[in-house]
Amino acid sequence: MALFVSALFDLARHEGNTRRRSVEEYLVLGRRLMASNIDLHVYVEPHLVDRVREMALTRPSSLRTVIESMAVQQLPKWAAAEAARHALADGTMVTTSSTMNVDKDTPAACALWWSKAELVQRAISLTNDESAWWIDFGIAHACVWPDGGLESLVDPKRTSLGVVVDWPTVSGTDFLRSGVPATTGGLIGLPRRDLARFRERFEHELRRALDLGLLVNDEALYSLMLDALDVDGRRVVWSTLLTTFVSEPVRSTSIESINEPAESTPPIEDHYDVVRRVRLPDPVDDRLRSMNPSICRHPLSGFVCLVREVNYCYRDGHYVRTDGSDIIKTTYRVLRLDDDLTVIGGWPLDDSFVRSDAPKFPVHGVEDLRLFRIHNAWWASGTIRQHRSDGLCQIMLLRLDGIDDGAPRVTDGRLLPSLATGRHEKNWMPIEGDSPSWIWATEPTVILRMDEVTGTLVPSRAARGEVKLRGGSQVIRRGDGWLAVVHDVRPRQTKFGRMNEYRHRFVRWDRALTSPMVSEPFRLGDDEMGLEFCAGLTLGANDTVILSTGIADNRAELIECRLPDEWRD
Repeated sequence: MALFVSALFDLARHEGNTRRRSVEEYLVLGRRLMASNIDLHVYVEPHLVDRVREMALTRPSSLRTVIESMAVQQLPKWAAAEAARHALADGTMVTTSSTMNVDKDTPAACALWWSKAELVQRAISLTNDESAWWIDFGIAHACVWPDGGLESLVDPKRTSLGVVVDWPTVSGTDFLRSGVPATTGGLIGLPRRDLARFRERFEHELRRALDLGLLVNDEALYSLMLDALDVDGRRVVWSTLLTTFVSEPVRSTSIESINEPAESTPPIEDHYDVVRRVRLPDPVDDRLRSMNPSICRHPLSGFVCLVREVNYCYRDGHYVRTDGSDIIKTTYRVLRLDDDLTVIGGWPLDDSFVRSDAPKFPVHGVEDLRLFRIHNAWWASGTIRQHRSDGLCQIMLLRLDGIDDGAPRVTDGRLLPSLATGRHEKNWMPIEGDSPSWIWATEPTVILRMDEVTGTLVPSRAARGEVKLRGGSQVIRRGDGWLAVVHDVRPRQTKFGRMNEYRHRFVRWDRALTSPMVSEPFRLGDDEMGLEFCAGLTLGANDTVILSTGIADNRAELIECRLPDEWRD
């Protein structure tokens, strides 16, 4: 038999951090765990015990259910985490690439993450079970729930870790300083006989990191343990973590296959017939750089393109302000193009309507606008940060007038609510149509439709299947379905160190925005660091599509190509 072990600690309350996912959300997500048909042991902070016990009342009496009260200060690794917190404050410890999320990767969170193996051992010692699974209480927010529920997980015959697509190419101290975590920590299979060895190795790696003055999360430590333990390392992404462990048989994965270099992503020309590339004009002010344009077909003829212009560039592995400012600034230029993609006019966008006289955060302007039309008017939506002192990203919807008069300007602006407290909102994809709506996420496809009277957003889920990708372009009609360009990122070694490489894909949905079809990944440009971004997509002539892309945060380009036959309706 197997045992499920989990924990619920209100870290947001403990840290006074309103940007962390709230415990109320975790209480909703945890219902899936409570519904599993397996014995369960959950460690819970005292003020939450009654609520979790109430959730557990629906579990069959034949199942062993233990809700153990534990203060956060009682976590086995609390003292180590507190020492790390003080060391960070006095400068004798630094964060690493595994702990750069200031909202999530805190010492208090590490106290729980570092304690997982000890909590499992404590729980299984009270049973006769031969194995246990550590399962994060709110894992449902990141994974597709498997058919048959969690009870369909096999008993781990050996220590089991989900090895994500990105894996370390270095080991030891170098990895601790600069590596990217190779494993997920939300699901760990631990046979009883392996627990002591697992804990011993984990303690060794943790102590080594702390002695070096490095704060690391549990995933980074598990990554270093892959070559030291007999581990089933299944290559997965977060979205498929649970279903992969359910559907695939237990098998041995050699560390050599995990550490082999990632295949290079082919250029778009390798997959599609590229008709032409058009570089859009650079800014008139040589202190600015063009990036991330968004193109849309004009209802009469030709195209309109919003080109983002910024006061920074990426130089020798660092972002550098090009105007001597301490503020990141975004402005826009509106271009008119004819049917041959020739620029026939260009004017600065007057966005003073939404600019604050006293910005509260040093990132000014609305970033990465996507251009679209609703009710025969021009609209755009993008991310804004200047209105909040904490810089939390929100989506702003803008109305644009004067484009056909050569005097483009923002005449209305509306902040759109977030679906989760404290969440950074970026990359919403406007859906072409008669009312404001967006694809908020692609896994599964979550659609937000605006009630234009109240301004509220109504979410709905449409697509089946797993598309663990980020937003990119608008979602446009093509034939009897919908088409968009999305992206993911993965670490890649460059001469400047490890960088995030952007990889793009086409996604096609049917008329009802269900059953997504996803293309192979491709590169848009030639930037050696992999910095590229598609913020626009429209239909061209002769069954082509046009992508508007930013390359290297330094130039704006259009790519016109034909899609293969299987992408036709």
